[in-house]
Amino acid sequence: MYHYRGLTGSQRVLLRDLLKRARLSAGLNQGQAGDLLGQDQSFISRIESGDRYVEFSEIEQLAEIYRQPLSFFETLGKLRQRKKEKVLKAKETVR
Repeated sequence: MYHYRGLTGSQRVLLRDLLKRARLSAGLNQGQAGDLLGQDQSFISRIESGDRYVEFSEIEQLAEIYRQPLSFFETLGKLRQRKKEKVLKAKETVR
């Protein structure tokens, strides 16, 4: 199983959920989405199930075929920032 580099478990789940929501919102099944990327259905399935790491360039491509701005996936970035802020605050509290 591939791992999403730099993401926590909850962030990986969120990313998979956002990708699936975007695909469904575009009215595409996994096979159609895979075809638009030049891949097969299992490519999309493995991403959405967490069995495959997704590169940022692939997220950009998926956002384009799902007709979503990259900002749709900003939720993930906001979670990462909040986590960093919590860690920094905790470190300051310990001092």
